Amino acid sequence: FGAAALSRNLEAAAASHPGAQARFLRVYQAQSDFLEMTAAGGKPRFAALLSARQALSLTQEEALLDGADLIEPLRAAVRANLASFR
Repeated sequence: FGAAALSRNLEAAAASHPGAQARFLRVYQAQSDFLEMTAAGGKPRFAALLSARQALSLTQEEALLDGADLIEPLRAAVRANLASFR
């Protein structure tokens, strides 16, 4: 029940990038989920799922992101979540 939205989100992201190999990634400390998409012989790129778009204030829904583009937003989210945990 609780993962129904995540399941729909995963299905839509995978369907948007046919032929790419997909791997689900969850960054607990940043409360963010991603789908790592790798085309044959290509560099991994990331589809930010709903939780990541919300936690990292990302606006692009369908575009694949480079890992380097995610480092700073992830650091900021982890920092904020750790600070609020104390």
